[in-house]
Amino acid sequence: MQSTSRSLSIGVILLLTLSCFSLFVSAQSESVQNHPTNDDPYMYIWGSENLDNCWTNFDNLSEGSSSEGYGEILFPEGQDVVVDFSCELQSGFSENFILEINESISIRMKFNIESGNCGGDECDLTLTLLRGDEQISQFTQPANSVNNGNDYTTGWDITVDDSIRTWSKDTRTTITVSYAVPAQTNGPCAVPDPLGQVDCSGSFRMYYSDEGGEPGDVYANFPIYVSITDPDSNLGKTSLGPMFFIIPFLAVTLLLGWISYREEWMTGEISEEKEPFDINTWASNSVEKINPLIWVPSSIELTRNSSKEWRKGGDLTSNKTRRIVTLCIMYFAQGLPWGFASVVFAAYLVDNGTSAGEIATLFATVALPWTFKWIWGPVVDAVFIEKYGPRRQWILFAQTGMALSLGSLMFIPDLNGQIELVTRILFVHNIFASLQDVATDALAVEILQPDEVAKVNGFMFAAKRGGIIVGGAALGVLITKIGITGVIAAQLALLLLIVFIPLTLREKPGVKLFPWSKVDAILVDTENNEVINEEEESLTPWADEEEFRVAKNVGYNVSATKVSI
Repeated sequence: MQSTSRSLSIGVILLLTLSCFSLFVSAQSESVQNHPTNDDPYMYIWGSENLDNCWTNFDNLSEGSSSEGYGEILFPEGQDVVVDFSCELQSGFSENFILEINESISIRMKFNIESGNCGGDECDLTLTLLRGDEQISQFTQPANSVNNGNDYTTGWDITVDDSIRTWSKDTRTTITVSYAVPAQTNGPCAVPDPLGQVDCSGSFRMYYSDEGGEPGDVYANFPIYVSITDPDSNLGKTSLGPMFFIIPFLAVTLLLGWISYREEWMTGEISEEKEPFDINTWASNSVEKINPLIWVPSSIELTRNSSKEWRKGGDLTSNKTRRIVTLCIMYFAQGLPWGFASVVFAAYLVDNGTSAGEIATLFATVALPWTFKWIWGPVVDAVFIEKYGPRRQWILFAQTGMALSLGSLMFIPDLNGQIELVTRILFVHNIFASLQDVATDALAVEILQPDEVAKVNGFMFAAKRGGIIVGGAALGVLITKIGITGVIAAQLALLLLIVFIPLTLREKPGVKLFPWSKVDAILVDTENNEVINEEEESLTPWADEEEFRVAKNVGYNVSATKVSI
């Protein structure tokens, strides 16, 4: 019954969470995005029947465009064919985006023109692409090759280089069209036609994109490389508001707290004869716990006691504050480089032209050490120098390796140009990081009390997430101020500072910090030649706990054949 109740409760929580997520996804999928994407890189061209209004967009919304599929201006006989208009992006881009270097912006516009001939460049069909007031490219076609009354489609391709690679949201993008040619005066139109059998009028027709999801013959294709989402850019999108997420989150949190209280997750003690649940008693106790007049003084007192215990010193097995802080800082050190690599460094590589394939290869490579980190378990258990502590020396070695491997990136002048070397260095860095993770976990198993395991494990996980946040968000802000080299240097300083934590803390009684350090006095049973530890119970807190004995035996099986140095 207890197991069924827990499973049902967890199922309800997951259902509520997934429902909120589904609503969020559906709202986003229904939003209108006015920017090119990998799935739809086309800019559509629309306009009115008489070309007095022309616009472009990326959402294929043709509302207001000519039902004929084109716009046309007719010119009476003897009147010059002169047009000059622009097709402007209906609204600014809803996101920043980057184009693929050396690919082409392909613009296909279709015309049908009837006019006289012209021998100069001043009367060519001229198309201009503008980004704001900046001219990106201009396309010209001699009037005499397009004025015969037949359909003509441009072959306008613009090669993407560094100058036009990045496009910012809200950029005003415009295509201008100009054509100025005299009326028809050649051929049959050169001879008077009193009967009016010859049509010598002029016309200028421009076709629009097709409806129904495909642009047809008229479009502008942007070779999108990546879109950079701007959280402040909600143009055309469905706004849900923060309360949409806060309320379900609080509801799930309260539900989880109520379930844990009912099933006594915190104490792990499930009595055979449970007292009936009293909602009034539970509510009263909950109010007392969240009352600032109660928990604020308790928090201050806890902080004061923890500070005193830290200053009191001692080894990790006997000092609760030191062992918890040490384990959390070690996990923070693991999260810091991971947040930097997955957020800041990835964005830096994208912004500087590294291809998606190269970035995918990098992250697949650096994840390999974590996949095979189980290899470190027997090594950490079997190889160590006893007098310096079995776990501390591995943590120091791994933490130093993490710092040095990361610092070596500062000596690479072009991180994008030498992405293969960067991948190898980060692979080595993650070898040290995975080793540090295994050694830290082994240390936690040995020094934590049974009643501390669950709580401290949560603290350690939160510390790692905190490291990811600092590495991703804080360093992401810094990179705009001090550049990629400065960010790596700042991260290196933090990792080296963290090295001092295990460097100056004893793992257990009887071990030395350094070769010149003095060993604390210990008692020895001369008859059995065994060390007598006054805090033996605290050093092996789960010696009598059956659920921990199996895990401990795994390490002991290997330690029987350990390598002595």
